[in-house]
Amino acid sequence: MNAIMTFATRSLLLVAIALVTPGRAQPDRGDEYELTIIDVPAAHRTVAFGINDHGEVLGKYRDASGVQHGFLRSREGKITTFDPAGSVYTNPEGLNAFGVTSGYYTDQNGVDHSFLRSPDGTFTLFNPSGAVESEASNVNAFGLVSGDYYDPNIITHGYLRTPDGKFTSFDAPGGGTDPGSGEGTNLDGLTGMNLVGELTGWVVGSDFIPHGFVRKPDGQIIVFDPPGAEQGTVPSSINAEGTIVGGWFDTVGNSHGFSRDRDGELTLFDVQDASQTYANTNNDRNEIVGDYGDQLNHGFVRSPDGRITQYDVPNSTATNIAALNEQGDLVGSFKDAQGVTHGFIARRK
Repeated sequence: MNAIMTFATRSLLLVAIALVTPGRAQPDRGDEYELTIIDVPAAHRTVAFGINDHGEVLGKYRDASGVQHGFLRSREGKITTFDPAGSVYTNPEGLNAFGVTSGYYTDQNGVDHSFLRSPDGTFTLFNPSGAVESEASNVNAFGLVSGDYYDPNIITHGYLRTPDGKFTSFDAPGGGTDPGSGEGTNLDGLTGMNLVGELTGWVVGSDFIPHGFVRKPDGQIIVFDPPGAEQGTVPSSINAEGTIVGGWFDTVGNSHGFSRDRDGELTLFDVQDASQTYANTNNDRNEIVGDYGDQLNHGFVRSPDGRITQYDVPNSTATNIAALNEQGDLVGSFKDAQGVTHGFIARRK
């Protein structure tokens, strides 16, 4: 047993675990939402995955040549597309309350670099010291950026960047150090950091299995796995209360949802009869959105009392709910009968 598994197992002995009986998804309540389809003009594929409390939507799209670009949609429906200078591939990841976005772009040499984009369209491009490639996963309302980067040995490290441009690198316990392996510390985009600077991600060691972690503002890092997560734990979001949601994978690789509060109490949940359940984002009201699969892929909303409600875009063959804001508005993507991907926003009435 390696160091990270020992650490995670020891941690789990100290927390309470709430095992929740799989809940059958309630019938689709699409009448509770006002649906708007999002398509970037001339795009062959549009994906929406972020929303802030002002109703701005972050996403990405592919043009006729298959090149990926970023976009920001205002609450009123105006779509602004963007690319950093020199980008041949743009991947936005984070969106804060003021419309600042973060992410990474690939240059003409195939190298990834972090970026910030201000509401006026100004870009700040950067890499942490010692990075050969990097990405800016999150930006909070105070301008604190979190992300990860490859060092010359292709080991992944986490970093924080303050608004004045100062960097702090960090590594979660148990991260691998085998050159060229891609092992190390990884951060998720969009909602993987909260206002006080708590952040979540996963660490990969020599077992090549991801293990969840939370990093406190003082730098303390706690690694965790739900019981039964033989194939890994991948956190995806942390809210202002320090509650983390994400997915864990059992012995055969099926995914299940989890919620972990600031005290370490774990709640595990599945949609009844689903082959896969994954939690994508939580808000400060402890509503959770995600996806589950049976014969098709469906979106779900889980209320604070554990009630799960299905949400699918009408006539879609697959629906993904990526995020929600404090008003409970949903954002995500769906596939139509022709297999084309579109974005959507569903505003709670």
